[in-house]
Amino acid sequence: MSVDLAREEWRRATESLSAARVCLDSELNADSISRSYYAVFHAASAVLHILNVRAKSHRGVGSLFNLHAVRQGLVEQEWGSEIGYLHALRNSADYNVGRRFSESDALDAFVRTEAFMNRMRPLVGTDG
Repeated sequence: MSVDLAREEWRRATESLSAARVCLDSELNADSISRSYYAVFHAASAVLHILNVRAKSHRGVGSLFNLHAVRQGLVEQEWGSEIGYLHALRNSADYNVGRRFSESDALDAFVRTEAFMNRMRPLVGTDG
C-alpha cells in the first residue's frame, strides 16, 4: 500500500475541487468542468494507491478503478461510471472550443465531483 502517494493524490484532488469552485464562481464554466474532472482523477488515483495499483494514463485510472474498486465490491458501479462521464466531459471542455458550457453544466460536474470525493474519502482514510 502506498499511503504517502495516496495522501498526495488526495491533496491534489482537494486542490482541484477548490479550483473548480473558484472557476464556477467566476463563470469560467469549461475550466470548472476540467478542474472537477481532475479532482475525480486524483481521488480515484488515491484509492488505487491504497489498493497498491498504479495507472499509467487517464483511461487507465478509470479502467483500473473499475477493476479493483468496483468489481471487488469496494464501491458501487455508479462511481466507476462517473469517472468515464467526467473524463469525456473534460475532453470536450478542454478541446472542443466551439462548445459552450453553461453554469448548470459546470455546477452539475462540481456536484458530481463532490459526491465522488465524499464516497472515496473513507477508502483513502482521510477526514478531509
